Amino acid sequence: MQIKVVGHLDIQDTDIILSKKGLNDGGEVQQYIDNQCIELMKPYTPFDTGVLEKSLRNHTVIGSGELIQSTPYARYLYYGKLYVDPITLKGAFHDEKTGRFWSRPGVSKIPDPLGRSLEYNTSKHAMAGPYWFHRMKEDHKKDILQGCKEIVRRRSKWKM
Repeated sequence: MQIKVVGHLDIQDTDIILSKKGLNDGGEVQQYIDNQCIELMKPYTPFDTGVLEKSLRNHTVIGSGELIQSTPYARYLYYGKLYVDPITLKGAFHDEKTGRFWSRPGVSKIPDPLGRSLEYNTSKHAMAGPYWFHRMKEDHKKDILQGCKEIVRRRSKWKM
C-alpha cells in the first residue's frame, strides 16, 4: 500500500527569524552588548576630566558593535607604553606653578628605550589602566552573554 502526503511547508527567511529574536545587525541584542560594554568599562577606563569616558557615549553608535573613543590621547592611554623626549628621556616636563605638563615644541617623542609603561591615576576609577576593554571583557564576558540569552529567551516567548 502506498500513501501520498501532499503538504506545504512555510519557512520564514533567516533574516526575519533573527530579527524577531533581536539578533539582526543593530538589533536589541547588539544594542544591549554595546550599552553593557560602555557601562562595564567605566571602572577600567583612565579618568582625569571625564573626556575619555564621555567620548565613548558621544562617538559610539549604539547597535553598531563598534565602540569608539575619539580623543587625541585615547590610543596612547589604551596601550599604556610611555613615549619620551629623545634627549631627556622624559615623558613630559612639569610646571610646579601651574600644575601643567608640557613637551618641547617640535620634538617628536619616541618609545621609551627603558620600556617603561604609563602610570595611571586610580583615585577615581580603581581598575584604571591599559587595555580597559579587554580587561573588562575578561571579567564580564559571562555576564554579558547571560544578558543576551535573556533577551533572546524573552523574545522567543512572543508570538512569531
